[in-house]
Amino acid sequence: IVPALLGCTRRHETRQEISKLCLTLMSDKVDAVRNTAAECLCLGGGSLARHGEDDGGEWTSRIVVPHLRSCSESKNSRQRMLTLKMVEIIITNGLCPATTRATPGSPVPLNNEGSSSPSSIAETLSRKVLAVASSLIDDKVANVRLNVGRVFGSIMYLLERSDVDYVVDKLEKQLDLESKREGGADRDVLFYAQQAILSAQTLLRREPSIS
Repeated sequence: IVPALLGCTRRHETRQEISKLCLTLMSDKVDAVRNTAAECLCLGGGSLARHGEDDGGEWTSRIVVPHLRSCSESKNSRQRMLTLKMVEIIITNGLCPATTRATPGSPVPLNNEGSSSPSSIAETLSRKVLAVASSLIDDKVANVRLNVGRVFGSIMYLLERSDVDYVVDKLEKQLDLESKREGGADRDVLFYAQQAILSAQTLLRREPSIS
């Protein structure tokens, strides 16, 4: 019913009120209910396109990202897992327009080493979303940590070059943190992080195919 209601109006204010039902269901005890509600929230701006409009990622930026961050900071590991599911939905469905807040014609800022690294580029919506996922690389729950690598691996081919570099940097950091973890590294966390990095390396060898 929520997707149908969201499809009835193009006003962000009204759609935001409707989306509150999704937020309630995202706390349900049943995995399938939580995942469906999260998907509905992430795709909530989609019907604008069916009305011949493109919201330029406004729905994702104004409505979804704040709740994405909230889930990532939850004490409940199921909510943190849901964060990664939402990131996968957002990237897979192309809900992050490739635009930045940089002023047209302005030079790309340099980092301390004098190069225009991905971290120095004006933050895109996709980078905001990826940053939320990467904040979980050292989560106290192994299942959350391993799903960071799994999700990054599944969306790698959809990312622009600068975002691929960003993700690889975070995954390498995860491998380092995991190897130093008290009690020993979790082999599944290492596996998914390494697989995602291998996926990135394969893509980078096909450089022309990455934006």
